[in-house]
Amino acid sequence: MSKFEISKKVNGKEISRTEVNVKASAQMETSMGAPTFLSRPEPHNIPEGDTIVLSCTADGMPMPSMRWLKDGQELITHDRFELSPAKGPTHWITVKNVRPEDSGKYSCIADNSKGT
Repeated sequence: MSKFEISKKVNGKEISRTEVNVKASAQMETSMGAPTFLSRPEPHNIPEGDTIVLSCTADGMPMPSMRWLKDGQELITHDRFELSPAKGPTHWITVKNVRPEDSGKYSCIADNSKGT
């Protein structure tokens, strides 16, 4: 975390300061291990026939892979369900033409070699 100070004039000179904290590589390894969620899917109430997009973001080292579950069952891309390709830390699932049977508990699972 950096601390910032408003720039100010001192003896006719403009000065701006910031504090930078550098972590040793051993500290980085422990802080960047098992996946950590940066954002999670939000609850939604939507009308039948609409499209919904759920997203979640996770970070870790190595970069975690992501899976989506609905009521505990893993989801795959098919006619109305589209899962985002694995690029970067944010993953999406789009459900088109939602139906009452699409209601349920959607979960995003992040995995890497350090944990889940």
